[in-house]
Formats: sequence, structure tokens, C-alpha cells
Amino acid sequence: MHHHGVAVADLEAMRRWYEEKLDFTVERHFTLEDARVEIIKLISEGGVRVELLKSLRTETPARVAGELVSPSEKHLCFLVDDVEEVVRALRRREVQIVQEPKVISESNEKNCWIVDPEGNMIEFIEELEG
Repeated sequence: MHHHGVAVADLEAMRRWYEEKLDFTVERHFTLEDARVEIIKLISEGGVRVELLKSLRTETPARVAGELVSPSEKHLCFLVDDVEEVVRALRRREVQIVQEPKVISESNEKNCWIVDPEGNMIEFIEELEG
């Protein structure tokens, strides 16, 4: 597993809470303009990662499958060697891909997303070289 993602209403308050109460430190902090989301990636001394996501939308989004940043929404993320190969394997199993493989230059990663039958989001992430 790579990380557990949690959508939050107050990004800075949640960052402080994880730092002060659970001794996490900020690994990365960036904004994905196209997705309209601000992200803080936290890491514990033991290597456990928590990703805090804050929507930058001004409108109130309806709850739909694939909406990651409504407060209290969560997702699982698995670290993989090759996202493209994972997508091919998932397609052979007739799993719906809700986001095709995409490079995230802000964090030097490539990811894709699926959704389980109850609408829970699952991310697969490949850490890129350099």
C-alpha cells in the first residue's frame, strides 16, 4: 500500500493535527489546478503515508462516484511498478477505469483510478525516476 487519502474541509488544521498529535511530517504540498484540489502528503517516521485533499471548488459538488474531495471521503492507494501494465490487467478483468494513466508532474508520479462496485475509489500509483 502506498497511502490512505482523506478529503478534508480545513487542510491546514488537519495538517497541524497530524503533525502535532501523530508526529507526521509534510512530504509534499502542491495544487493540481486541472482537478481543482490542493494536496498535502504526510509521512510518519515509520513510513506510513496519509494524503490530505482539499477541494478548491467554489460550488458544492454533488456526491457522485469519482468525487474525491468532499470532506470525509477516503481512498486507498497501492504502489505499483508499472501503472500501464496494471491498467491492461484490470481491463482483462473487466474493471472500469475511471481515470486513465496520467503523469502528475507536481509529485513525479503516474497514477490511474478505478471504482469498486459500491463507489469506493482506488488509486494505483507509480513513482517515476528523477
